[in-house]
Amino acid sequence: MSRPGDWFFRCRERIAILPLMQLFPKDSSVPELENYRSLANAVTSGSKVKLLGLVGLDAAPAVRRRQLEEHGVSCCFQRIAGSKTITKLRILSRHQQLLRVDFEDHFPAWNVEILHSVYLEQLMVLDAVILSDFAKVILRRIDMLINAARQAGKPVIIDPKGTDFERYRGGDDDYAESFGI
Repeated sequence: MSRPGDWFFRCRERIAILPLMQLFPKDSSVPELENYRSLANAVTSGSKVKLLGLVGLDAAPAVRRRQLEEHGVSCCFQRIAGSKTITKLRILSRHQQLLRVDFEDHFPAWNVEILHSVYLEQLMVLDAVILSDFAKVILRRIDMLINAARQAGKPVIIDPKGTDFERYRGGDDDYAESFGI
């Protein structure tokens, strides 16, 4: 007899067996630029790239900055007191990601006005702006970023996330499509 909370499954198909894995320490000298591949590609094509982002008061930003700057990416990180830099643990087997665990606190002490001020300063020396939304807090006020770029006459390419595309209004659709975004 079943009780509330019991789960029963019936399967006519073969059940996939989870592969066993042995964990090895990761070589921290290997650049982890998977999420920043487009930045590295832009540098390779001759563009000057600046990355604005939020980081914690831990050691991770120094490693990330070094890795990015070795690839020609200039970093403007806003350090947030009381937070740690977002880190991701990826579980791989046979070159396939099985699981990803994100460690983050969404930067509760973050002041959007400070980043906006740095963004306005950097905007004057940029030719274009790419806003990549990883569904994190940094684009909470994306409208401010888009409007500032528009007023400065800069094209705005947006890499959206989710299903509410209204918040991205003001981006350059034609410009983005020409880059395959």
